[in-house]
Amino acid sequence: MLNFFSVKQPTRFQFVQRLFSTHKPKIYVTRVLPDKAMKLLDQYFDYDVFQGHSAVPQDTLIKNVKDCVGLLCLLTDRINEAVIHHPNFSKIKMVANYAVGYENVNVAELSKLKIPVTNTPGCLTEATADIAMSLILTTHQRFLQHDQALRSNQQDTILNFQKDTQDLNLDPLCNKTLGIVGLGRIGQALAIRARGFGMKILAYNRTPKPEVCHQIGVEELGKMDELLQYSDFVSLNCPCTEETKHLIAMEQLKMMKESAILINTARGKVVLEDDLIYALKNGIIKAAGLDVLYNEPQVNPELSKLQNTVLLPHIGSATTRARTGMGMLAAQSLVDYLIHKKWPKNFVNKSVFI
Repeated sequence: MLNFFSVKQPTRFQFVQRLFSTHKPKIYVTRVLPDKAMKLLDQYFDYDVFQGHSAVPQDTLIKNVKDCVGLLCLLTDRINEAVIHHPNFSKIKMVANYAVGYENVNVAELSKLKIPVTNTPGCLTEATADIAMSLILTTHQRFLQHDQALRSNQQDTILNFQKDTQDLNLDPLCNKTLGIVGLGRIGQALAIRARGFGMKILAYNRTPKPEVCHQIGVEELGKMDELLQYSDFVSLNCPCTEETKHLIAMEQLKMMKESAILINTARGKVVLEDDLIYALKNGIIKAAGLDVLYNEPQVNPELSKLQNTVLLPHIGSATTRARTGMGMLAAQSLVDYLIHKKWPKNFVNKSVFI
């Protein structure tokens, strides 16, 4: 049994100092987060917040990380070598990225410095799967074209839509095949939604998942090429890594059916955008529904001119529940590691510290 009196007790001065100390570790937050997340940070940290609505300028970021032990950043913020090796960054002990992906952070360079990085997985699964399914419906039924024609009172166009069966895609979704590239949480959630529409579902994942496929009624293929050839819709739900950058280029687009539609809610750089634009202009594939772009937030002018595209401003996480969940996970990661000295479960480079 532990003898209480054998444990060295703090002096009266130390006790009073701890009791009245208001010092909190300092962190920098690159965007205002949902209220619940900001309140959690407020309990444990002193912090400055960038008040802009776009990516924090690099010089502003470098200036404000001085004397900070933690950084909470967004996907649009570039945490590159210039930032990491600046003297102002020298006290940073952790980077929490408010996103599932973390290609904006040079994880390899931070790992060399033994600085852990976290992300926010699992929070936006349902919201992103909803967006992917919505893009399938919108591109398939050409909702935007019908809406625009009706609003602008283009009677000839409306009549043509109604009469021309060549122009309409009358085949219902239950007769269509969806191919999912990347069967993680979002890919699985999309499969469940598509199954509700009676679609046949194919999947390709770098690491085979036979048990998952059996559970959710998906046919797993061993090669992505086969999936591209047989699918009416191809949905990209994989992370952006060195292996998946430009995963879909002209060679892959030419494997798809001319009537196929490409859906991307993953990352813009998974698709070689210039090749996609050429394919859409020249009938190599029918259409595309994109929630992510190659150079976000900028839109390629050639892409925006095309009528056979649906473009969204990366709103895959745009629900209160998803954004709050992401904010709470990022904030809690900083609290766990910097305050409670605990390992959060969502480290992306935890292997460096084992």
